[in-house]
Amino acid sequence: MKRTILTIGIFVVGLLVPAILLDGFAQSGPALVAKVSFSFNVCREQLPAGKYTIQHAISSSSHRLVVRSDDGRSVDIACTVDIQGRKAVAEGRLIFNRYSDQYFLAEVWWPGDQIGHEVLKSERETALIRGLSGGPKKPEKVIIKIAKPDEPN
Repeated sequence: MKRTILTIGIFVVGLLVPAILLDGFAQSGPALVAKVSFSFNVCREQLPAGKYTIQHAISSSSHRLVVRSDDGRSVDIACTVDIQGRKAVAEGRLIFNRYSDQYFLAEVWWPGDQIGHEVLKSERETALIRGLSGGPKKPEKVIIKIAKPDEPN
């Protein structure tokens, strides 16, 4: 009985700690809101199709983005590096790497910015690239355009 209670307690703590940590990352600046019509991967998580809000996370590093579903059930933090564009983009956009039927968030651009955010490749995406045989190793790019921050596309 004590063992069952302990196991349940550990399970509940395992569920609550990530949620508490994610809420600890305050968000700042304008949010991008996008409807994504396919499930996709961000870091270690696979997120279902749906409406998502992406914001900068205020933390010790400015290279983190919070990706949160409209219903609040799916949340992840993406680690990024800055990438320089040739010119400022007129429309915001999310860019995904597509390998067959698997999508990985690859880049995030805010409207009016010349610097975007490249999402670091996860172990899962890296393993998938290594496992491709005979086919091209470059993914298909899938772009979701966003006209204005805080408005659905």
